[in-house]
Amino acid sequence: MRPKLFEYPYRVIRWSTTGTMIEEVAGAAHFSVALAAFEAALNAWRDEEMTLQQGARIMRKGLRPRDAPTADGSARSISEGTD
Repeated sequence: MRPKLFEYPYRVIRWSTTGTMIEEVAGAAHFSVALAAFEAALNAWRDEEMTLQQGARIMRKGLRPRDAPTADGSARSISEGTD
């Protein structure tokens, strides 16, 4: 039987601009998997705050604006889309 998301020690959570939890995006048993899910969530939901948590402990907190620099250092415009 597959465990429910809240049963995992690491969680990626999406937050509204008012500070209300929107949804639990991912759960993982290992930190490295949770970190990868956190990075992917930052790319998938640009302009929305994400946290990577271990229980109540916030391990990473992030927001990736649409005009954030890409890996090669160039800026990305909103009109280019998310991917």
